[in-house]
Amino acid sequence: MTMFKTHYLLVIFILATACADQKNVVQEPPLQPTVDAQLQMLLDSNDVQGTIAVFDSTTHALRVSSVDGLNSGVLPASTFKIVNTIIGLETGVITADHVFRWDSVPRAMPSWERDLTLAEAFKASCVPCYQELARSIGPERMRRWVDALKYGDMVITDSTIDAFWLEGA
Repeated sequence: MTMFKTHYLLVIFILATACADQKNVVQEPPLQPTVDAQLQMLLDSNDVQGTIAVFDSTTHALRVSSVDGLNSGVLPASTFKIVNTIIGLETGVITADHVFRWDSVPRAMPSWERDLTLAEAFKASCVPCYQELARSIGPERMRRWVDALKYGDMVITDSTIDAFWLEGA
C-alpha cells in the first residue's frame, strides 16, 4: 500500500472515530504542557519562529518548545492541503488518481508548471492545484467540512475560497 493511501486510511479512521457517539465520553482535564528546551533549540538552530508541540499518546504528556503562542491561532498555510485533499476525496470532487491539468500560466515554482497527479501536487505543495480544488469544492461545502472538523474560525466565501488558508480574512 502506498504511503499516500496509508495516510488517507488513517485520516478516515480518525474522522470516523471522531464522529462516534459522544454520550459516554469522559472529559479529560486540559493538558498541562511541559517546556522542552531541546524543541526550542531545534527551532532556533534552524532560524524558525513558532512553537512545536509534541503529544505522547501513551503517557498523555504534552511537550512544547515554548508556551508562547500555544493559544493563538495561525493560518494553516501549506498544512491545509491535508484537509483540502480529504474534503476533495470525501465529496467525490477528486479521486486518488486525479490529475491537475496545467493551464500554461507561469507559476511561482517550476515544479508546478506541468500536469500533476494528486500525489505529485500534494508532495510539491502545489498552491494553484489546491486553489483549483477548493474552488471545485465550493465555499458552502468547504465551510460545512471545516466546521465539522472544528478546524478553526476561517472566513470561507466565494471571494476567499481559494486563499482563506493562505491569507486569512
